[in-house]
Amino acid sequence: MGGDEGACYMSSREMINSSEAEPPKYVVVLMTAPTGKGREIARILVERKLCACINVVSGVYSVYWWQGRVEDGEEELLICKTLREKLNELQQAIREVHPYEIPEIIAIEIVKGLREYLEWVRSSIAK
Repeated sequence: MGGDEGACYMSSREMINSSEAEPPKYVVVLMTAPTGKGREIARILVERKLCACINVVSGVYSVYWWQGRVEDGEEELLICKTLREKLNELQQAIREVHPYEIPEIIAIEIVKGLREYLEWVRSSIAK
């Protein structure tokens, strides 16, 4: 291993250590929705200032267990950018407007991102 590789490794360790010291405040929430319903859900959540931006990805094909059987079908994937502090309110809103009995709501912490973009996320949903 050359000297430059060690420097990259140390930088990665420092980044991990700094994120452990202060938990990330930005999150991405993944959610699926029936085809044709994603845009409606996205607009409601952004208008309520629960997310700064939601990408709606069409043509997602899902295979899953539901009520003891393997099901499958076309869906849309929603990629929601928000703040950790909005998660409880966001989850409640999703359950209100989502047609699924148990909607997929998975939050992933953003440990690093472009500072200006993350600032935009924060300012876009500040009340």
